[in-house]
Amino acid sequence: MRLKKTLFTFLCAGSLLGQTACETEKDKISDFDQAAMLENYSENLMLSNIATYNTSVSALATAVNAFVGAQNEANLLAAQEALLTAYTDWALVDGLQFGPAEEQNFFVNSNTFPARFDEIEASIESGSWDLSSVFAKDEKGLAALDYLLFNGETSADILEGFENTSRQNYLKEVAEDLSSSAMTLLDAWRADSGNYAAEFAANTGNDPSSSLGFLINEFNKSYERSKNQRLGYPMGKNSLAGIVTPKTLEGYYSKQSLRLLKANVTAVENLFKGQYGETNGLGLDDYLTSYTEAGIIDKDLSKEILAQFELIHSKLDALADPLADQLEAEDSKLEELYVAMKDMTFMIKSEMSTALGVSITYQDSDGD
Repeated sequence: MRLKKTLFTFLCAGSLLGQTACETEKDKISDFDQAAMLENYSENLMLSNIATYNTSVSALATAVNAFVGAQNEANLLAAQEALLTAYTDWALVDGLQFGPAEEQNFFVNSNTFPARFDEIEASIESGSWDLSSVFAKDEKGLAALDYLLFNGETSADILEGFENTSRQNYLKEVAEDLSSSAMTLLDAWRADSGNYAAEFAANTGNDPSSSLGFLINEFNKSYERSKNQRLGYPMGKNSLAGIVTPKTLEGYYSKQSLRLLKANVTAVENLFKGQYGETNGLGLDDYLTSYTEAGIIDKDLSKEILAQFELIHSKLDALADPLADQLEAEDSKLEELYVAMKDMTFMIKSEMSTALGVSITYQDSDGD
């Protein structure tokens, strides 16, 4: 950077074009409308995503109640399908863990994985549990339901387990707790109650407590959860011995780990683009593009990030569920995917945050 500035100064001083003043780097500004971008995120993408997830977990609680009321294969299949819908829709809110979500520990209470199935079984056996305890985060939520509703060789095996009334009650409470948390978050964002959507849209700037600061930090954290927890850690990337641990995959029991990983990568990409449904609104990609066009950054970082997303999707499409089987077979395509995802980290965590003047305030443990 020092060399670039020195060269720039030299060229200005030696110019033969008769200029009386020379533009400096700090004079270059972007006229991008940050407030309009934040409004798109809050009103169109975030509020809509939270509402969609809330609808899914509400339907899940209803399906679980029906199953508890009559334990038969049809009701079990309906509850399983409702869980997979809610599990997939979780991706829509994974990157929104700030503001009200942070205050209510929404992430850890809803989707801490893997579940502690030993503790779940101990609670069911004793007939006593407290899902509100801070120590219960890995005994409830989506991962616990994945274990409870899918752990069995056949539907008959699962149904036999639910002949136990304590197991029925535990399942029902976990589903109701999940639904209650989602409704609390939605209420906090809606205009007729907490109205955090308006607060988010109005909180411009780029300091750590700004909406842009929250957005970029949580965007990065959500991406790294997919790179690390949903892929790298099960591959043994956090272990010196490189031990593969398929049971730590998200959606291990339902055998839908790849489906969930794809959904989360797509959701992170849409968060980058400010996209909701089929509409591509103002997003971080447009913000970066404005900096490139204004000459503030000297490469099209937005284009590079989107191209890397395309590469990651192609690597994902080369895989198939159950992802646990490919882990155990040490499929080389998993390593290709992991490398592609790791290569993205520097772009979004270092280059993007630096370009937009946002500090990354969280710590990870994998060295990127």
